Amino acid sequence: MQNKDNSQVSFLNSNVASYITNNNNNSTQINILPAPTLPQDPSALHGGSDPKALQERKEMLAYVQEKLQGNYLQHHEEACRKIIGESAQWLLKSQKFEDWVNGKLIGFLGVGDPGVGKTCIASLVVSHLKKLPETARARVVYVYLRHQEAESQTPTNILSILLKQLLLTYTSLPDAALGLYNQLKLDQGLPQFHVLVTALLDICTDPNFRTYIVVDALDECNLSYQEELLSVLDKLLGKQVQVFATSRPSFEDAVSLFKELHCSKYPIRATKDDISSFLKQKLETKQSLKSLMADQAFKVEVIQIIESKADGVFLIAALQIQQILSLTTKNKIKEALGSFPLGLDANLGMTLERIRAQPSDCSDLAEWAMKWMVYAYRPLEVNALLYALGTKIGSNVFDCGDLTTSNLILESCFGFVTLEGQWSKVFSFYHLSVHEYMQKQFNPQISHLHKHFALTCLTYLSLDCI
Repeated sequence: MQNKDNSQVSFLNSNVASYITNNNNNSTQINILPAPTLPQDPSALHGGSDPKALQERKEMLAYVQEKLQGNYLQHHEEACRKIIGESAQWLLKSQKFEDWVNGKLIGFLGVGDPGVGKTCIASLVVSHLKKLPETARARVVYVYLRHQEAESQTPTNILSILLKQLLLTYTSLPDAALGLYNQLKLDQGLPQFHVLVTALLDICTDPNFRTYIVVDALDECNLSYQEELLSVLDKLLGKQVQVFATSRPSFEDAVSLFKELHCSKYPIRATKDDISSFLKQKLETKQSLKSLMADQAFKVEVIQIIESKADGVFLIAALQIQQILSLTTKNKIKEALGSFPLGLDANLGMTLERIRAQPSDCSDLAEWAMKWMVYAYRPLEVNALLYALGTKIGSNVFDCGDLTTSNLILESCFGFVTLEGQWSKVFSFYHLSVHEYMQKQFNPQISHLHKHFALTCLTYLSLDCI
């Protein structure tokens, strides 16, 4: 391991901390090589021992933290909620992951096809690293790239998110962030990209910490920004900062970056146990199916058939179980199990056929909702979509009696659409693959007049009638 000045930093001259992920019945021991011991007086690093100077550094740190942007915690919590039981523990127990945690490997890229659960894997890794013992002096920062936010997740904003988390590990502003502070004091928004890169590299190579960076879904980064983002990751790897990332295999530039020495590319695919746990949880929480699923042999049959047809892809299992949960007899369930196709596109097509087979009022609602979502510039908040759907083409009068509800939209879309967010709820496609599939289905020529009128309604009409 090397410091930023190329001098050797040893992690071997102090006691090795052992981190046990499970008990002795099924234990996986990960030996964490701790970071160098902190100086006896850490305050001497940032502001010296002068109380006035130290207080000034604390205020400077608070100012920088306030100015840096980024919503990272909500994305992590949403991903964690999708993890069922002990899913994906196989990755944490793998030798390559252990080597990466220990610093024997610097870069780790989890590569998997659409819908296999890469985001859940990333969230599991973040949570796992946060549980490392204090003796490891580990700090974990992360960002979840999302296709719904591709326009707003610029390289500058991504670095801002990472820096905000890093600076939370300090009690006063470190020297490495002084340039960042000076730029922010100019009050011209976020500093230029190169200023953020310099600050990130300098703070990440602080020898008093072992820094882990987790970046989910590199392939979902806006095409215009991918080159800059990969250049930053390349610089981090060059500085021996430990980076974990996920991507589809089709993003060849990302795959190539992690082919370097001391990096590993690891295949991600849901195991049968992962999918079985997911399906079991879905079946057991559906109250109306409890009597049908009381027959354990029948429940096992349902799980095994979907397991087989999903072939390691969570999204296929999710689409199929969503249909099963809507059925009312064993015979209808058996008929559906026999008709389920293989492959992601075929299952997406099957679900779209079900949406279009609904009564016209429901199918029209679903298709128009998804059209707005496909061609919107950013994720649509609940009221934005409701008002857009309630706008009549050719009419210059808005009637609140034409508004639908978010629950009716979700029900009519058969699992293609979900609501995300803790406070400000937004509509989102269940998965990037769903978004991509629906883009191919719709004619992009949505009336500009219609769009303009809907936005006018949002701006000027009271929302009390919802």
